[in-house]
Parts: sequence; C-alpha cells; structure tokens
Amino acid sequence: MPPFDTVWLQFVELCSRMRIAAKELPFTKWRNASRTILKVDIFTNPRFFDGCHDYLYLWQHCATKTMCEAVVEGMGSVWDAASSPVRHPNFETGVEEAVIAWSAPWPWHPHAVPFLNRSLDHLFGGREQWVCG
Repeated sequence: MPPFDTVWLQFVELCSRMRIAAKELPFTKWRNASRTILKVDIFTNPRFFDGCHDYLYLWQHCATKTMCEAVVEGMGSVWDAASSPVRHPNFETGVEEAVIAWSAPWPWHPHAVPFLNRSLDHLFGGREQWVCG
C-alpha cells in the first residue's frame, strides 16, 4: 500500500467524481439506489476507478472483512440447524458441524459432485456399494 496521504487524495478525487456524476444522466439513478448499483458503476467505469485503485483496493478489503448483519444472521441459522435440540450435540461438535455447513459447497453445486463422490466412496468402500440403479 502507498502512504496514507496518497490513498486519502484518491478518496477525495473519487468523491469529487461521484458528486459531479450524481447530477448527470445516467447516474441520477444513484439517488434511491442500493449500494450495489453504486459499487458496480464505480468498479466498472474507468471514469471513477482510474487513478483511485489503491483507495478502492483498501475499501474493498474493509468491506468484505466486515461482519454485516446478513452474514451474521445467515451464520446464526446455520448454527441453529447444526445444533438442533433433537440431536443434542455438545458445543464442540455443534461448532464443527456449523463450520462445515457454512464452508462446504452446496450439494447441487457442480463443484460439490467430486467431493460428494469421494466422500461416499470412502464411507462405503467403493462406488459400486452406494450407486443406485
């Protein structure tokens, strides 16, 4: 990262560009738009990101490392599913299952197929033992 003064100047420049653009079409859509609309324009339009790469890099890292409410709620629902009172897991087992459920690929995702196949092969001692039909 460059010195803070350099990053600060990039931030000031980006703010200036955004203020000017917000008064012009098509950027008047920013008035009531979600932050996603702004981010798409800022990260994909050279008018905004040229010369501001260091600030945007820093901002992106801060934004993606922040525990937003949606992520925390999502993790809470995964924890609830992993530590169902019917199953009576202890704390350590519940934590391990929640981490696996949160981090693992969804079963229907194409990247999950090899993982699931290897897991089933390992569990049943070979594909012929678990393949149906």
